[in-house]
Amino acid sequence: MEGEEIVLSDAVCDTEDESPYSSSDDDNPRPKHHQFKKFRAEHDMEDPKFVLGLIFPSTTVFKDAIKQYAIKNQKNVKIVKNDKKRVRVKCEDGCPWVIYVTKVLGEESYQVRTFKKKHKCDVSYTNRNINSAMIAKKCMLDLRSNPSMPITSFKERVRKELKVDVSKSQLYRAKRKVALLIYGNDIAQYGMLWDYCEELRRSNPRSTIVMDAPLDEKTGQPRFNRLYICLAACKSGFIHGCRKLIGGLQAALDNTFPSAEHRHCCKHLLSNFMKTYKGLALKEKF
Repeated sequence: MEGEEIVLSDAVCDTEDESPYSSSDDDNPRPKHHQFKKFRAEHDMEDPKFVLGLIFPSTTVFKDAIKQYAIKNQKNVKIVKNDKKRVRVKCEDGCPWVIYVTKVLGEESYQVRTFKKKHKCDVSYTNRNINSAMIAKKCMLDLRSNPSMPITSFKERVRKELKVDVSKSQLYRAKRKVALLIYGNDIAQYGMLWDYCEELRRSNPRSTIVMDAPLDEKTGQPRFNRLYICLAACKSGFIHGCRKLIGGLQAALDNTFPSAEHRHCCKHLLSNFMKTYKGLALKEKF
């Protein structure tokens, strides 16, 4: 009924013998469990929509959906009842909006049993459901690309993205949490490089893998510097697929003809000099 509170019958059953989904009364059959819509977090969480009978897999998913709904619609809703069997959420004083879920007997899921969807409140730019962790999650990509973003710009970004005003202290906490998420993950992934190198050696025999990670003087722990990888297949393909080339002649001649006399081409010497010293003065003197 439009504007009226809708309540699904048999909201609470005292024993497992009573089922809210079926009845022996053929004249007034109740809805079967499979007839109710299920909330799919992967699809529905971005813009949650609530209906009577909607089934949630857990109260955690339900409360996450409530927070997302509050942010999306700029409503200051709050949880007024929260125990193992039921959760009740209301809007601010004077607004009739309410939603109530209870545990489904014999299952881990929860179902919407009461829902009054009409709001009589205005949109709000203050929201108790917004915290620094949520801000960090929403704005992590922005802060990753611009870690030195000023607080004033960050505040405007949050207002535009989440449609809410937050305090500077929340923004500072959010920036610290984003830094921990970004750099904490980087440190953990650098620590996996040793295992990565060992796996390459196991799965690609005769590959060349050299990692330079000297000990840090302050921490006494290895600190990554650089990593060189040449897979065996790449080496084999280069040798068999490319024509031969000449390089490193000076070192090769020293090894092959250690007692031979060596001379240098004056034209090449002049060309090398003129890479640093431009002009005709050096050329004329040379």
